[in-house]
Amino acid sequence: MNIHNKNRKNSRKLVIVLILFLVLITGICIFAPFLTKYDPNSVDLISMDKPPDHEHILGCDSLGRDIYSRLLYGGRISMAVGFFVALIQLTIGVGMGMASGYFGGWIDICMIKIAELIQCFPFFILAISLVSVVGAGFWSVVIVLGVLGWPSIFFVIRAESLKLRESEFVLAAKTLGASPIRILHKHIFPNVTQLMLVQITLSISSAILSESSLSFLGMGIMPPDSSWGNILMSARTISVLKNNYWQWLPAGICIFTVVLTVNVIGNRINKQV
Repeated sequence: MNIHNKNRKNSRKLVIVLILFLVLITGICIFAPFLTKYDPNSVDLISMDKPPDHEHILGCDSLGRDIYSRLLYGGRISMAVGFFVALIQLTIGVGMGMASGYFGGWIDICMIKIAELIQCFPFFILAISLVSVVGAGFWSVVIVLGVLGWPSIFFVIRAESLKLRESEFVLAAKTLGASPIRILHKHIFPNVTQLMLVQITLSISSAILSESSLSFLGMGIMPPDSSWGNILMSARTISVLKNNYWQWLPAGICIFTVVLTVNVIGNRINKQV
């Protein structure tokens, strides 16, 4: 018992440390104008493909733009995509999941069919198709990823809501004449918050990876705006991969670090649910 409590305590400490680490990264990106003197979109033909030195600590890209500046400003967009996509997915998934699980019947059937219909199609191919129709850009990517990614949250919340609607406190609330809206708000929602935290982490990490993939293909965040994904676009040629590592490696490390951190946080929270 003591060992179990000690492990839970250590797990909580790790979660706190990782959350603080994410806050630090987010803060660095937000205060980018104070941490770099270079405009991320300023072209300097003299500094084209310049390797890291004392002036440009992470070097310059093929247009002479400072990689460090683009990395900081790009982090703003990549992190914002993760946050807004998670918010959309959570709003749709939790709302529909609670309603489906609690009410059941034809409402449940209709919502399940909608979620299953979306999941029938390969996620990334459908995302590329929709982005190509609505046009690339920040809000296009956010809306497309948000609308396509909610079914997984929906099924998790629905399953928990199905269990909760048969619980004694919900049955007691019904007996006392509580309305369905009040039961959902006061009894169902508070009991799915931990699951929501886990789903938020999964949504954020998935959104950052998806945005990076779309931007790498030229269908996400469009230049001159930078994101970690479109910084990686320079790595599409073998010569850059071999010779100009500074143009893609920092962005790759940032994506890997943030996604890994968010996934570990979600995994630790999930073990405590």
